[in-house]
Amino acid sequence: MKPPSARSRRHPFDAEQLLREAGLKATSPRIALLRALHAAARPLSAAALHASVGGDADVVTLYRNLEVFAAQGLARRIEGREGHALYECVDDTHTHHHHVTCTVCGRMEDVELCVPPRVLEEVSKKARFAEIQDHVIELYGICAACQASLTKIRP
Repeated sequence: MKPPSARSRRHPFDAEQLLREAGLKATSPRIALLRALHAAARPLSAAALHASVGGDADVVTLYRNLEVFAAQGLARRIEGREGHALYECVDDTHTHHHHVTCTVCGRMEDVELCVPPRVLEEVSKKARFAEIQDHVIELYGICAACQASLTKIRP
């Protein structure tokens, strides 16, 4: 995956230009999909993105485009706990971060904390890797609202 570059530091969001700079054809379905990813406040499933861009969009093409976007560094694929992938935009308003997800209600929040470089270096050394190029950390727990509800239910 390519890291976001200066190409993403542009206002207003220009999906067509970003696609071209990534070496992709700026087709109407791709532009609509990239705009939907950019507008999303949280990672979305392919089904949610399909609904967002309109029911006329071909779902197979949508899945293919999401994978192409992820490969080109325009989107990040997040593996959900139940095996359902979620996608989010990668640009200057969606910088590198991790997520914490409530195992009761499914609420997902961004976590701006990251692994210190020295830990990545240690992992690289112990695993005998020349370098660690990227990482994803997904945390799971129970949010405060669900914990309060569970506490009320239990005597």
